[in-house]
Amino acid sequence: MKNFKNVFSTIAVIAAVVFASGCSTSGSDASLGQAEGTELNVSVSDLYWGTRDVGQTTTHEVTLTNTSAAALQINAIALGGENADEFGTSLEGGFELAAGESVALEVSFAPQSEGRKYAELTIDYDVL
Repeated sequence: MKNFKNVFSTIAVIAAVVFASGCSTSGSDASLGQAEGTELNVSVSDLYWGTRDVGQTTTHEVTLTNTSAAALQINAIALGGENADEFGTSLEGGFELAAGESVALEVSFAPQSEGRKYAELTIDYDVL
């Protein structure tokens, strides 16, 4: 049984433009691509929230799919970067993803102040 250590930068930049409460909340949710070249396929490579009010929570769903013939152990799902505390995830890791299996990961954004916000989502996994 092979055991490979992979840290895959899943969603490279999570960005949003935030204005004071009461401003427009319209934004684009267009599909932004797909992370490829690994055992773990991610449905998008970037997420964009558009303009959001301070204090408003918005969520996007990202699908993680095991494209390998072996199971993957998802060790950790972590947010990093300057504004990581304004983003959240529905999963933390500590689970197995069988060959061909998919799981939904919700990424939320709750701006705490005005300005552009960025974070990076990293998934640490092993091929079992």
